[in-house]
Amino acid sequence: MTTHSASDSLLTCRMDSLSRALRAALKIAGKKELAYVRLSRLGEERLAISAVSQKATFYTTMHAHFIHWEEDRDHVIDITKPVAASLASFEIKMPSDLATEPLVSLRIGEEALRLRDETGLFPIARGRNEYREPDPVLPGNHREALERTCAWPDTAFSIPSDELVTAASVAKALDRPMQVMRRLQRDHAVRWYLAGPAWQLSMSTTPEAVSTTDDSPTGASQPDAQLSQDKPETTIVKIKAPEFAPA
Repeated sequence: MTTHSASDSLLTCRMDSLSRALRAALKIAGKKELAYVRLSRLGEERLAISAVSQKATFYTTMHAHFIHWEEDRDHVIDITKPVAASLASFEIKMPSDLATEPLVSLRIGEEALRLRDETGLFPIARGRNEYREPDPVLPGNHREALERTCAWPDTAFSIPSDELVTAASVAKALDRPMQVMRRLQRDHAVRWYLAGPAWQLSMSTTPEAVSTTDDSPTGASQPDAQLSQDKPETTIVKIKAPEFAPA
């Protein structure tokens, strides 16, 4: 079993909330140097979990009770995607007739992480040992990247269906609704902002060419032409190369 010193950071939280947040972050975390999930303390009782990829930035917060925190060392905690998946899969099978919360503790050392059952319902507390990265590896300020000024569009716009699928999968993993969607076009790049209760997501694409409904084939039938006129003006964005998401 991995040993921990008295200087370890320690927090407690609900396992179901932690699992949802980690699973959502895993849907966005990128590859290679971006294949990480970041944990950080936000205020007195909020734990922030974020991830970035080449074309998306994700950020969510959850309630946590911080018993002890080494701020200088643990201002950010980066874990690999396999470690995040391992922590997210830790389960506490609660008796159906009890209203006790599925409480866990997360102890964070210089290298080791220890997730432990804190419900007190079982003779032997179960847990899981994993490791963190010794130094922050994710570039950019996640929260700043999500708080860039953006404006509501004046006309209707299109969003690629695969990006909507990704956003929906994040909301489903969090078990929270999507409340807001905004669009910002700047420096030849298009960025979508989606948000919900205590979570934010931005996704970006780089347009190669822009076409409108005026580009419809000349041989279109009259009913199709009339239908096209009835539709609001829509900009179709073709993806050339992803824009790097972090600030």
